[in-house]
This record gives sequence, structure tokens and C-alpha cells, in this order.
Amino acid sequence: NCEVMTKLRGYRDQWLAVSPGGIELIREYYETAPTLVEKLKKSVYYAEICRELWDTYLLPCVGMINDNQLTQCRDHYIKMVHTLEQRLRITEKEEQNEQRI
Repeated sequence: NCEVMTKLRGYRDQWLAVSPGGIELIREYYETAPTLVEKLKKSVYYAEICRELWDTYLLPCVGMINDNQLTQCRDHYIKMVHTLEQRLRITEKEEQNEQRI
């Protein structure tokens, strides 16, 4: 319940939930996030990826919210999820290859 997460939850509940396509995006988050988090926790790159998410996506999103750039925040979040999905697929394959060697 840090300040950043409180800000992001407020954004979700007060703006995203009432914007066009917002409910669907929130629903998609709750469907995909648990799987992504589990894969992330298993990755040897866990700390590195978490730092990247924090620095590259979450903190900038809070800045966008503070600057009332709410649509840009949504787009940046979507980019984060797609990047994370791709990164986890790649690291999963790398880890499988390392185990075979």
C-alpha cells in the first residue's frame, strides 16, 4: 500500500474504469497478471525485471497521472504488459536452454 500503488489504484478506479474500454482492460489485467507474476517470480531475472518495470513503467505512469496525462498512462501501461509478456517468454526459453546444457 505504498503511495505509488495507491495512486495507480485511484487511477484505475476513478478514471480507467469509466473510460471507453477501461473495464475490459481491467478485466484483462486480472486474467493475465497472476500468470505473469508467477512466471516473473520463477525467473532468474526477477530483480532485474522488477527494477525495469518500476523505473521504466510504473514511476513514469504516476508522473503521467500527476500531469493529467491519463490516456498516455493507459497506453504506457499496455506497452508495459506487452513488453513483460515478451520478456518472460524469452527468459523462459533462455532458462530452459541453460538447463539443457
